[in-house]
Amino acid sequence: LIEHMGGRIDVCSASGRGSHFWFEVTLSKDPACHKGTGTKLPDLVNMRALVIDPHSLARRSAKRQLQSWGMHAKTAASGDKGLALLQSQDFHFVLVTATLPDMQVEELIRQIIATCPDLPRRIVILNRTGQLGLNGAIEGAPTLGYLCKPIRPSELQLQLTEAPPPMSSASTTMDGVASSSPPLPKTSKTPRVRVLLAEDNVINQQVARGMLEKLGCAVDVVFDGLEAVAAVQERSFDLLFMDCQMPNMDGYQATRLLRQMEKQQHKTSLPIIAMTAHTQRGDREKCLEAGMDDYLGKPFTLRQVSTMLSRWMTVLGHRKESESWNRPTLGPPEPYRKKEHCTSDTPINREALDAIRALEDPQQQQGLLGKVIAMYLDETPGVLRDMEHALRNDHMGRVYDLAHKLKSSSANLGALNLSDLCRKMADAKDVSADKLDPLMALIQNEYNRVEFALIQEGARP
Repeated sequence: LIEHMGGRIDVCSASGRGSHFWFEVTLSKDPACHKGTGTKLPDLVNMRALVIDPHSLARRSAKRQLQSWGMHAKTAASGDKGLALLQSQDFHFVLVTATLPDMQVEELIRQIIATCPDLPRRIVILNRTGQLGLNGAIEGAPTLGYLCKPIRPSELQLQLTEAPPPMSSASTTMDGVASSSPPLPKTSKTPRVRVLLAEDNVINQQVARGMLEKLGCAVDVVFDGLEAVAAVQERSFDLLFMDCQMPNMDGYQATRLLRQMEKQQHKTSLPIIAMTAHTQRGDREKCLEAGMDDYLGKPFTLRQVSTMLSRWMTVLGHRKESESWNRPTLGPPEPYRKKEHCTSDTPINREALDAIRALEDPQQQQGLLGKVIAMYLDETPGVLRDMEHALRNDHMGRVYDLAHKLKSSSANLGALNLSDLCRKMADAKDVSADKLDPLMALIQNEYNRVEFALIQEGARP
């Protein structure tokens, strides 16, 4: 990796004394980073935080990070010392390790509730990977958050800016991540169109579901073609939005099977709308040949989905019934515009984020955009690790699938440069694995820029 980046690495080793590794590499400054005090975050400036951890290095590291955001930070090496500070001063946030030397973290929280005049806004419990959260809820406790050690600044910032949903012990997994996202709210009016959405990518699921529900549809979600076929057999739907590339059974196979079953059972044909990130010549024809009725290229807009619904409700003779949809006024169709790519200084196209924000329900505690950003930032590091591991072990089919997945979800959040790099990886089927290392490094570096931009976006009101 160092050599790919134009640097050099070496080692000095002495028997019985150990080894000293060193490297030199010239790096350009990331344009996404601000200069000087520009890293201070407006939502956190002058906020007060207390770090309680018996390890001095962990305390110093967390304090330094908090201060870089413009916060006032103090530290304590034990629960008793931390409690004494909380009783004498007000803190907005408390970061506390799950393994204190003098008391259980549950006992510390109860002491804070009982003895501190002003409770902190949020207590973030720092677990080591594999540790469980609290054993049951604590009455009167402030909002609790969970992070795994070592702490990533991006994840800590999300906690402090309240982008993640509040977690209860019942919905927290071993690594402190919510086990499932709460469902999107249903529309206030009785939906007139029942839609089945088949999509394996959770980011794309949330965005597509938000669009369909914004347009007044009742939406059922499945994760692959097998589940889509089973759902159609069990329930009645007006439309099926089918992703083309899914595990177990892809959209093409599921469509062919559904068409075969319709013929055998003499059923009316269910309109199937293909959703695919493949937008090359011939992709539409491939969808139609499989038996699909129409085609949406990812990422799609609310206007495109509305046009698609109107078209097929008209075809099915549901125009009069659909007049009562809870559908927004979208105005006349916009002229075709070539999608603008991000510049080198802006890894995110804000138009995509604004489009997701427009789908939000004001009654929902956490908006759709915040939820999608949190899910993306939680999921993508694992995707990148799996992609790099597959590339290192020459499992190229897995590399292409992961690149395709990340391409689609990144495009939905406006990370168009990252999406384009993933497209190149997914399409590099004639390139040997060893020649794709530089592209993998570019993907990782671009994700770092995207992550930084989305963290700041998640902190916006």
